[in-house]
Amino acid sequence: MAELEHLTLRGNGLNLHAVAQGKGPVVLLIHGFPGLSYSWRHQMAAIADAGWRAVAIDLRGFGRSDAPKDPALYNWDCVGPDILNAIDSLGQEKVVIVGHDFGSNLTWHMGQRNPERFLGLCVTSAPFNSTPIPIKPSEAFKMAAEHAFLHMHYFQEVGPGDRELDANPAGYIGRLYWALSAECGHKFAGQNPDAKGYIDVLPEHPPLPWKWMRQAEFDHYIAEYKRAGFTGGINWYRAMDANWEIAKRFEGKKLPMPTLFISGEQDTVIRDYTTPDSVEAMKSMMPDLRGFELIPNAGHFVQMEQSAAFNAILLKFLAEIKPSA
Repeated sequence: MAELEHLTLRGNGLNLHAVAQGKGPVVLLIHGFPGLSYSWRHQMAAIADAGWRAVAIDLRGFGRSDAPKDPALYNWDCVGPDILNAIDSLGQEKVVIVGHDFGSNLTWHMGQRNPERFLGLCVTSAPFNSTPIPIKPSEAFKMAAEHAFLHMHYFQEVGPGDRELDANPAGYIGRLYWALSAECGHKFAGQNPDAKGYIDVLPEHPPLPWKWMRQAEFDHYIAEYKRAGFTGGINWYRAMDANWEIAKRFEGKKLPMPTLFISGEQDTVIRDYTTPDSVEAMKSMMPDLRGFELIPNAGHFVQMEQSAAFNAILLKFLAEIKPSA
């Protein structure tokens, strides 16, 4: 097995931490919130053993990457160049990009923005809305929050959410990861509208280890978030209005490269918020769609909960699109 390397890649005026394993064409792995490059730990060796170079980055604001304080520096016009500069830092003309959660939205956007830089594209756990909603996301969040606690609204204001999560990273990450798992199956709709914070509306989690999370793995997340804090990650929520405006520039632009969608069958995004029409609309934007895969007994963090099944699907896709030597 190839050794894991720690890299510093040049972003858009800042430094991005990354881990890499293997040699060959690059598979760039993009995490979501609250994630890290470490969220791809079960994929790195498998990708490397298949003849690729797996590179997982900490996005700006996360882990060991630089974290600008200004929330205005987290929209796609800022972080898109992060990805392009990281690809250049790796000495690559084209890469395969795989995204999860916020990383999925960014992955889709990069495929529209710079399709010439990607051999293939894999979106996981977050179907993309091909047509922007008619009002600003923050306005939609505010209306929804009148009826139930909504973290996307709560995080728009700088301060309360940052302080709550920074004060109790283990409580937040433990409850959220469990809530989003297939075993828990928590429904986020209808949460107490009078809640004062996010942690209290999430279900308590059973003691570790879980089937898909060891104590040492959990402790790694907590140590990293204690060091870096949550503000950088929460700033991605504060960029959603700006991204809504940016998305209008690319509305209707299809993804010409080979594409793949993977999600957990019990992911709340799929189970509670995705309709057949929205799935078909997304598929129509991917003319070279190689698979739309829902993995049983997996929730939102499908690459961790069912890593073997996830890896088998991803490696099949990579084998189909791997450039000849």
